[in-house]
Amino acid sequence: MAAETETGPSGSARVFVLFGVAGCGKTTLGKALTDRLNGVPDRTRESVFLDADDYHDEAAIEKMRRGVALSEQDRAPWLARVREAMVASAAPLPSDPGDTRRPGRDVIVACSALKRSHRAFLWAAESQWLGSVKFAHLRVSESSRDILASRLEARARTGSHFFNPKLLKTQLATLELDGSEQEIETGGEVPIQDAVDALWRVFLAIETKTNDEKTNDDKTRLWQASLLHFMDAWYEKISVIAKGLASEVDSDTTVIDHACFRCSTETQYWEVLFDLQEMGHTIAGASVIGGREITTVKLNPPITWRMKKIQAIEVPMPKPGRPKKYGWEHAEVALMEGTVGCGEVLGTFMKKHPEVLFDAKGLGKEINKEISLDLGDGLAVKFHNRPLLEVVAWELGNGTATIPGADGTVTLAGVDGTATTTQSNDATETTGKKRKNISPDEELIKLFDFGDPSCVFGLEVREPFVSRILAGTKTLETRGYPLPEGLIGKQLVLLAALGLRPGESQKSAIPDEAPIGAALVVGTVTFDWAVKYDTIEEWHLDTTEHAVPPDGDSQFKWDGQTALWKWHVARVTQSRSAEPSPAMTRKLRSVFQIHASVFDLGLSLGDDENLDDEHDDENLGLIADNGTLDTLDDAQDEENDRGRWADEGAFDRPWH
Repeated sequence: MAAETETGPSGSARVFVLFGVAGCGKTTLGKALTDRLNGVPDRTRESVFLDADDYHDEAAIEKMRRGVALSEQDRAPWLARVREAMVASAAPLPSDPGDTRRPGRDVIVACSALKRSHRAFLWAAESQWLGSVKFAHLRVSESSRDILASRLEARARTGSHFFNPKLLKTQLATLELDGSEQEIETGGEVPIQDAVDALWRVFLAIETKTNDEKTNDDKTRLWQASLLHFMDAWYEKISVIAKGLASEVDSDTTVIDHACFRCSTETQYWEVLFDLQEMGHTIAGASVIGGREITTVKLNPPITWRMKKIQAIEVPMPKPGRPKKYGWEHAEVALMEGTVGCGEVLGTFMKKHPEVLFDAKGLGKEINKEISLDLGDGLAVKFHNRPLLEVVAWELGNGTATIPGADGTVTLAGVDGTATTTQSNDATETTGKKRKNISPDEELIKLFDFGDPSCVFGLEVREPFVSRILAGTKTLETRGYPLPEGLIGKQLVLLAALGLRPGESQKSAIPDEAPIGAALVVGTVTFDWAVKYDTIEEWHLDTTEHAVPPDGDSQFKWDGQTALWKWHVARVTQSRSAEPSPAMTRKLRSVFQIHASVFDLGLSLGDDENLDDEHDDENLGLIADNGTLDTLDDAQDEENDRGRWADEGAFDRPWH
């Protein structure tokens, strides 16, 4: 939504949505408030009224007339039409459309908007004229429900409205509130004029808020809207992949423990914590786990979704060399059984759902044991015994977690409360409260000298692509990040990793700090240029060169939406035999610095000769299904999976 300001077209128009169940007075009070606003002398903005009932299609109207409740699929296009009408109504009258100095029009909307996600969708409306979207709930107390039912029955008898009174019970059950909404009582003996006066006062309070208060309100709504949108997508994924788990999420005995918000850089990590505290949320605790800090933020108040209260957000700092996709990643469910360190409950839960292929590595953790399911598209669901806030309290009690700062506030490293911005030709870099517009991969590339001649680097490649590179049938390697300039023309050690198993996501098979034998050294590869794909058509044209099937079940096929580069293979050398890799450290996604010399590796990293055609074919398809790497990986996972959040590779940003 456009930022709200006091002057100019941006921010001049205000939308005020009156929401609630049928019969609560939305239309009557909305029209009366609009008349009151237009009657104010010398008011520079006109006010218009919009009734959302006018935007239902005939099929939806007929369903409600017959007493059939609307589904979310019915409501989605209706809400889209309402939002479009809000935006159109906020623009000035078309008498002089070229005059951008004219203020937009205030819009009073009558709309049921029963769910938080409905209101979040309306709030996200954008236009050059629109400054704010605010809501007021027209509440009818339980003692006045009979009066409400009588209103609806009277409407039905006269035929003045299509709503069937039988649907009132369904609407009351669907209505989602968390106590933070602005409420106006409209039931019982409340005179219409008194209710309009109350709405008038609320509207004036919106207009007289300071810019800082407005900015904070909008920032809070943006976070809430993005979380609710994520939770809906998360739940839809669960419903498709494992319907039995969807019923567990909806169960009265489970709790939506928390949602996890990932950051791409350390700077973003501190900015997110700063913003959340500005919105009134508090730091519950922070722990150093897996070599980086993870902070739990308690939401004040909790955010309601599907009648559940989300109590906390978990914000992990990204691991060195493993940038994350910025945004929401997974949500976790607490079964509310057992203890922080107990695993039997989760074992029983897995047996209850034998059709679900859970990742059970988290059962090896000492505390906050977990099982998880990769939902695809970067989303996941995890199950625990107890809620995260209980786990944090336990950690605070035994000294393994702290609350940063004596007053629970987070200080931004190197920031004095202001933002410093430097402008370059292709990106804006900002420290402080403003976020960087350059990609995290580009940040890492700038921080490390990949051209250092004393360093040996390796590239992790999955089967079957590593064998295709060695065979010369794959001449373009596709990656989701640019090739560092220092690696252009430099031979890289080819690190062969197991191919993806069915249903496995694109996560690295090699730990960040890799021990000896974490992969196999099978040769070297040199790239002489790299170019970013502009369209998916270009990618399809290169199918023969990159050897990734454009269709089918390949987990490496491109969706055309995310960034993708093609690295051109210039030279390849193949080892006489596959050897265990030395110790390595991840520097960028699938690029590792190898802690060994050229001579230790038995390779000639200055040799420009091409692949030796006389090499035996037995070295192609180099990774046999003998469990060797599986055993090594399992041992490493067992070592790394300590504490409550040791996610060595699990649900990380795709290595590729």
